[in-house]
Formats: sequence, C-alpha cells, structure tokens
Amino acid sequence: MFKVIVIGALLAILIFFIIRRLGLGFQGGTTTSYIQSSEWLELRLDNATLKRAVKQTLFSVGIGFILLVLILLVASKFRIALLLLPISFYLIGQYFILMNHIKASRKLQIFFHRNLNEIKVYTPGKTSVHYRLDEEMVQLKEIKGVQKNQGLLFGYYAIRIGRSTFNIPYLLEENKQNKPFFHYLQSMSREIETKLFPII
Repeated sequence: MFKVIVIGALLAILIFFIIRRLGLGFQGGTTTSYIQSSEWLELRLDNATLKRAVKQTLFSVGIGFILLVLILLVASKFRIALLLLPISFYLIGQYFILMNHIKASRKLQIFFHRNLNEIKVYTPGKTSVHYRLDEEMVQLKEIKGVQKNQGLLFGYYAIRIGRSTFNIPYLLEENKQNKPFFHYLQSMSREIETKLFPII
C-alpha cells in the first residue's frame, strides 16, 4: 500500500510539472508581422492549435505514466509485464517531442507567397532571406512519426536551399491558415522517412 501511495505521489508531481511546463506556451506574446499583404501567408502557431496539441499529448503522456505505474506494481510477480516498458517510455516521450517542435515552430518567422511559391525567412537576429522554392529548393525531406497519438502525428519537413536547411514542423500544419503552404510541399517530390522519435 505504501508503494502505491509513493508512486501515486510521484506521478502527481510529474504530471503537475508537465502541465506547468506546457502551460508556458499559452502565454500570449507580441508577434511582429514584417509583411502586410494578402498575398503573403505567415506560418504561425496559434494558441488554439497549441492548446489542442498539448491536450492530445498530455493524454498520451498520462497513459504512459499510468502504464509505467502498473508495470512497477506487477513486475515483481509477472516479469512479462516488463515487455510493456518500451510502450510506456514511447508515450511519455511524446512530451519531449512536443516541446522540441514548439521551440522549432517559434525559432523562425516564415512567410509564404501563395501565388509565386516564394518564402521569406526572418531569423532570430531579425535579418531576412528570400527564396524562390520552385527554383532554389535543392532537397525536400519529410520526416514523420510511426503513428498518430490521440489524433496528433509528429513530424516535420526539411527544406534545403543552398547550404541552409529549414525544418517546418507538422505542428504548424494543424493551423488551418497554413494549409496552402503544406499543400504546396505535399505536391512536390520528396524523400519520406519514418522515425520513432522525430526530433528536430
């Protein structure tokens, strides 16, 4: 009984830590739009998309922790339960993928011209570069997770232009406003790779 209480307390602390850490993403910030034109689409991660992704991920992480607790409770009597450990760690690992993709989504500010298939990228130093994707894109790769968890699939597109590579998370595609850009990428020839943990 004592072991159950200890594990339950640790589980509650871990879930609290995760909710608090993910909750930081809900704080509103001021985003500067450098281009004011109906032809240019800013790829942005809106709060509604972020909250939905957090909710889906927390559900998977919660299942992973519950499964881990059950494994620890019965492993002493049923060693076969240890076979479920990789599944538990995989579900818990979705938290780290989400945090990685949120960071990648906010690292650059990208605008897409829906008629000319051009992008403008603003780096953290607020300098900009302008590319014509039809002419200058050297390679396009799509790296995706093995499966959806609660309807959310993690993955990203790696766009190589010259010596630069820009990683665009699937998370941005969850925002319907960004669909034209991802429809363009999906129409292009690309190399597709599947990974258990698609970390950028």
